[in-house]
Amino acid sequence: MTTEAIGAMVKGQIRYIIHDPKISKVRKMLTIEQFQNEKLKRIQSTEIVIMI
Repeated sequence: MTTEAIGAMVKGQIRYIIHDPKISKVRKMLTIEQFQNEKLKRIQSTEIVIMI
């Protein structure tokens, strides 16, 4: 597998995560809820760091 193919695959995954309606709704809900739930805040922060 070439680096270009890997890059295209990663870009496709990111586009899917950003534009999928269900995933987008869950992401928005988690972003709002993290300000009211300390445990969720820690999980959300950890997952974002892992994804980056």
